[in-house]
Amino acid sequence: MTFLEMARSVLEKAKAPLTPAEIWNKGLEFGLTQQLKSTGKTPVATIGAQLYVNIRDNPKSDFCKYGERPTRFALSAWNEKELSVSEPVQMVSKQTFTYKERDLHQILAYFAYYHLNVITSTINDKISKNDRKGRNEWQHPDMVGLDISSIKDFNKGVLSFSKQINQTPIGVFSFELKRMIEFSNLRESYFQAVSNSRWANKGYLVCAELDLDDGELIGELGRLAAAYGIGVIKLDLTDPDDSKILFEAHYNKSIEWGFVNYLFGLNEDYKTFIEASADIIKTEQLYREKFDRILSREEVALYAQGLK
Repeated sequence: MTFLEMARSVLEKAKAPLTPAEIWNKGLEFGLTQQLKSTGKTPVATIGAQLYVNIRDNPKSDFCKYGERPTRFALSAWNEKELSVSEPVQMVSKQTFTYKERDLHQILAYFAYYHLNVITSTINDKISKNDRKGRNEWQHPDMVGLDISSIKDFNKGVLSFSKQINQTPIGVFSFELKRMIEFSNLRESYFQAVSNSRWANKGYLVCAELDLDDGELIGELGRLAAAYGIGVIKLDLTDPDDSKILFEAHYNKSIEWGFVNYLFGLNEDYKTFIEASADIIKTEQLYREKFDRILSREEVALYAQGLK
């Protein structure tokens, strides 16, 4: 059974428009999820994206969108009377935040280290030499990272050999953080991440607030990720270990070294990251003194609770 086949069966049984999360939960309730060929790590996001694309690309789609914020999905064969039985969709008021964007850095540092094998460094754009207002936001990311999986897992002889043939398995990451991603800031935020990731092997747009039930929003993020290669991470402030990669970043083999050199001279934090990373690659020894502090599981849980 495919995700679309499951969605159709769920809607036929539920007889009411549902969000992607509701479709998934009903699928669990009806025992349909066990029939799926694969579920992946983010089945709700997959359901929303596939429904949105199916409706967009197939004029004879079995599905249609119903309402906004959140977007629900219905069967296109239903008539207006059948659709009207569902509860009215309430508009979501503009959200206010009790935390700053920078407060998310500790949670991402934790998630990156324990779930991506990446040690991170925070980049303070206030100390960059280029002080034109707003320009640095499109020059370097909020956080950068070094993939240390090979340092922990590979024998030193293998690492030495990889460096001799210029194929080191060690990669660099770029992270652009936002508190919330919605349609009003989606494209600006995404292309800011694209601009700031030219120097890295992998780039991610990271946020804490994202409506996973909005199939149109998730579908647009998926199309951007497929076209431009920047992945998307959704941080979970309730349980940081439950944070998820919604869309994987593409691996970029061609780093813009001219841009690396430019950033090296532009920002002292970035310079420190490059020098510390070079030392790790050279010595094949893992040390974290010049990188972000990694909180323990208990510490990050308490820290995240304080942001809500």
